[in-house]
Amino acid sequence: MTKIDKAARISKLLDEAEALKHQNSKIGVRFYERSDQSFGSKSVIYVSVTFKGRTSRRSTGIECTVNTFNSDTLTIENDSVSSTFIQKLNALVKETITEFRITDRTIDPSKILQVVFLQTTLHDSTPNFSEILDYIALTSKKSEQLKEITEKTLKRTLLCIERLNEYHLKRFKTKQIRLSKYTVSDAKDFIQWLKLQYAVSNATIRKHLQVARKAFAIALENRWHDFNPYMYAMASEKTGVNIDNYLTEPELKALRELTFLNNQIYEEIRDAFVFQCLTGLSFADLKQLRPEHIKRIGESPVIVIQRKKTGKPSTIPLFQLSLEYLDKFREANKGTFCIPSYSQTHHNRVLKELAMLANIDKNLTTHTARRTFGNLMLANGLSKESLQSIYGHSSIKITERHYSNTSVERSIEEMKTVTSKLHNL
Repeated sequence: MTKIDKAARISKLLDEAEALKHQNSKIGVRFYERSDQSFGSKSVIYVSVTFKGRTSRRSTGIECTVNTFNSDTLTIENDSVSSTFIQKLNALVKETITEFRITDRTIDPSKILQVVFLQTTLHDSTPNFSEILDYIALTSKKSEQLKEITEKTLKRTLLCIERLNEYHLKRFKTKQIRLSKYTVSDAKDFIQWLKLQYAVSNATIRKHLQVARKAFAIALENRWHDFNPYMYAMASEKTGVNIDNYLTEPELKALRELTFLNNQIYEEIRDAFVFQCLTGLSFADLKQLRPEHIKRIGESPVIVIQRKKTGKPSTIPLFQLSLEYLDKFREANKGTFCIPSYSQTHHNRVLKELAMLANIDKNLTTHTARRTFGNLMLANGLSKESLQSIYGHSSIKITERHYSNTSVERSIEEMKTVTSKLHNL
């Protein structure tokens, strides 16, 4: 390679690096309407700022008739006043971004919007933490009236909400806390405050955290906030994965019946998890699943796949419900993979939020689905040998060690079956 060629190659690499740097430093600003944040035929206009994968959203408080906002021209049909205001707001956002860049301030989407809203008369209609807690209290009271939860559970939930509001009043001098102001440090300090103020046990602390996490899970589902500070409040106390970490049939049903308002990611991750529960696929095998792995043995549809972890073949029978999920995946995804999936870390984070929304007090991970499948199959009569074959385990002992805890209910039912045959004693 000549010196000229080397120089040209270096120049090209530098140009590519500069282009990549420019791409990574790009800040996205978007105005859009959300009909789920209002009633009837009205929508609310939201503004979002995105930088390096992090997004902050705020409600402008401006309403319009559904589908009358043009996000390209930033205009609302037959409402020139609001249109002009949104256009000025867009200019102010961009001016603020430029100011952040010129002064070498850290580009933080939430701080940018905070600065913008301080300079306007806009009212952010996004609910605050206290209002979401009030919503949880209201829905809990209705659930108790419908006998969905016990009176004891209701009282415990209301007590947790009361103490959260008491803590907010002491720490922030107000109960009306904006979600964007809440940090992991605030969540950890709440734990210390509980211990000092009420001398509560770790078990009681977890009950309080469950309510706080549920509040932020609701905020995440509705895209009012971008992270859950209470999810990491007791991160130092490792729960670990144990043999009892699986879903029961009622819990799996509650997860399946969750509905989402305009949150495709949550729905896709929920469906992928449920499909794992119905097939026993590990997350690694779920990601490599392709249409050609779906076959038929006689009249029975099956998944035939080589396990990524062990390299051993695994044949998994499919039944009606798992086939329905496959059809749903096919309709939604026209690409190579049968099932849309994100990183395992992202799946596990969202699964914890879903557990809160479904009132499941368990540490859900992608591996919980595999355990759920094993325990549901064994509880309904599948043999350990068949489960070993489906899982692709090299030894029956592995299957017994991880997935074969027998419930008391199953033991009773099996004893009834056996003893009913003992006529000659």
